[in-house]
Amino acid sequence: MTSRYEVRLDAGGMTRHIFESIRADGGGQPGPAGATVRMEGGVMVARAESGGIAHLRASLNSYLRLAHAARGSLEAGRRHTD
Repeated sequence: MTSRYEVRLDAGGMTRHIFESIRADGGGQPGPAGATVRMEGGVMVARAESGGIAHLRASLNSYLRLAHAARGSLEAGRRHTD
């Protein structure tokens, strides 16, 4: 059985920066779950497909953690410069 996910992130003006941060961290390279991340318009889209649910879960968790960390860093930087 094959499982898949697609996550769309729209963080307003921070979306492109979050995407670039994830891509710089190797997020643009397909992993064991065949995951990819790309921009579609102003929205970041992460997708993966795998026959193993463990790989899929790990991939999803990684993207969510990376996006959360990138957003936190951007917000901290914004507070620091205000």
